[in-house]
Amino acid sequence: MNGREQLDFIYRLSFNRFGGTENELRAAELILSEIKARGGDAELEHFTVLAGDVTKASLTVTEPEYCEIPVVGVARSGALPEGGIEADLLFAESGTKEDLANAAGKVVLVDNLRQDTYKNLVGSGAAAFLCFSGRYDEDPARTDIDRKLLREHFTKDVGHLPGLCMHSHDALKLVQSGATRVKVELEATMGENPSQNVVAEIKGTKYPDQIIFMTAHYDSTWYGLGAWDNASGSANLLAMYEHFLQNPPLRTVRFIWCGSEEQGLLGSKHHAENHEEDVKNAVFCINFDMTGTAFGSNLTMITGSEEMQNWVKELSLGMGYISKYSRNVHSSDSAPFALRGVPSVGVARDGQAGGHSRYDIPAPLAAEPLGRCVRFAKALSDATVNCAAEQIPVAREMPEDMMEKLYKYFRITPPEKKNEKEETK
Repeated sequence: MNGREQLDFIYRLSFNRFGGTENELRAAELILSEIKARGGDAELEHFTVLAGDVTKASLTVTEPEYCEIPVVGVARSGALPEGGIEADLLFAESGTKEDLANAAGKVVLVDNLRQDTYKNLVGSGAAAFLCFSGRYDEDPARTDIDRKLLREHFTKDVGHLPGLCMHSHDALKLVQSGATRVKVELEATMGENPSQNVVAEIKGTKYPDQIIFMTAHYDSTWYGLGAWDNASGSANLLAMYEHFLQNPPLRTVRFIWCGSEEQGLLGSKHHAENHEEDVKNAVFCINFDMTGTAFGSNLTMITGSEEMQNWVKELSLGMGYISKYSRNVHSSDSAPFALRGVPSVGVARDGQAGGHSRYDIPAPLAAEPLGRCVRFAKALSDATVNCAAEQIPVAREMPEDMMEKLYKYFRITPPEKKNEKEETK
């Protein structure tokens, strides 16, 4: 697939496909059909995701002056009794325990909904919480209120507290007006929805037991058409699949179009957790996430050693691929594999596009940069997938400093600290 063909695929995939919805399944079936049209084969790998459907959400200031404020419900935060509740309003700023000393029974507005803030809110005895999104100087008519969804790690140990989100423009007015009492309504359900990965594999002709993972998520956020994030990466991955279908690789290449990435890398986590032996045999991972912008710069995320970063730089400069480099955890579908020791390269591109907004449409993308990202990935593949030697140039290891970053990213207590805690019991 050249850049133009990738762009055409992006247009066909550009519809909202939030994880766990019928449209996500529709997108998976579209990818399946593209694979089969090329003479290949793939399967759907099923898993479930936590779901939260909000059917009604409202916020009304009742004192000192009546005012209705547009809100959306925070999914999986819980529900309020039918008809809602009326209570005093408290602005708790950062949501520390000190800020929340007098929060019991009140509706509490906080600056930012972090995990520690949520835990403090639940512990304070608050009746409900309010948060906000966006910039106060944005036009609310052109900016969507963030449809937040509480991930499992928020609620796992503390439970649920009903919450609503508003635009920062309205939150500012709420505070400046001196509102003291509000009525809030939140009707919602919680459960599970089906999601899926699309998995295709091409066996290696020389080292079939060594596996290279190539990944990209195909789901979108609640907003926009998900063209940049991440129909672009899905198109790159399809181009790589077509390439190896026509040019059989020396090592086995597994292509995974991951579902429900936007809800916490759920598809790639599921695959990594349920294919332990394959992950142990994996020697490298290439991930595509948000590429193809007409304006912008190439980004290369290195999750591995400094030696690996230097090797990638040398390779890319040698082929004339100009990029910015970051040696860190790529907050995308390569991360669950990197956590298990698989060195990973993330292919991305910044620029003027509408990620995580209603403006994530195909218009800011272009064929040439899409093709450029794939040419870079092919060069990486020539040096890894098709390395004639038994050992590829990148060692199958994850240095200590990167493991610390991965533990922090996934909120995992490092094994040595777990041992220290057990010894002190």
